[in-house]
Amino acid sequence: MIAPAKANFIRILVADDHPVFLEGLKHVFQKTESFRVCGYAGSGTEAISKIKSEPYDLLILDVELPGKSGLETLQEVKVLNPSLPVLIVSMYPEEDFALRLLRLGACGYVSKTESLEEIVRASETIVGGGKFINQNLAQQLAREFTTNLEKLPHHHLSNRQFQILCLLAQGKSPKEISRELNLSLPTISTHRAKILAKLNLKSTYQIIHYAWRHGLVK
Repeated sequence: MIAPAKANFIRILVADDHPVFLEGLKHVFQKTESFRVCGYAGSGTEAISKIKSEPYDLLILDVELPGKSGLETLQEVKVLNPSLPVLIVSMYPEEDFALRLLRLGACGYVSKTESLEEIVRASETIVGGGKFINQNLAQQLAREFTTNLEKLPHHHLSNRQFQILCLLAQGKSPKEISRELNLSLPTISTHRAKILAKLNLKSTYQIIHYAWRHGLVK
């Protein structure tokens, strides 16, 4: 495990492929005394490489990254450095992604529609040992643990199936997904068949339509 950074401020690694968002984060964190953006990764693979080679105290991770997804990156980070706090930022609807990511070890989830100052507040909470969730997500968690409300079909997918669903919905072929996830083509085909069965669908076209209808892709 990589030792914590020996600095008088919190070292942040941002994994996001939008330069404007990164510049905004750098600017807002420079206004604080405790935080600095000390690293940038434009992909999940690059984020993993940086975490292996440099010490960071907080990872701010976008869900949608080129190549390795944010979900897959989070899983690898939690194996590589379980104690590294991870804050998820995303344009995706929190009701479909936040709970899944929190279960995988994320410490908080902030929508990119919120202000950058909200990300600073979330970061302060997380590095202090807490979890950061907004009121809507708190209510969702309460329902999750106190009721047996019927879930949408995609909530019953495994993390890998959910990841493949999103990639199919982006128009990627099984062969492209096989290369991207480093899985065999028969394995992708098996997951696709299970996705179709669980969602009661019959084709990739219907998967794409389902994902767009439920806001699972931009």
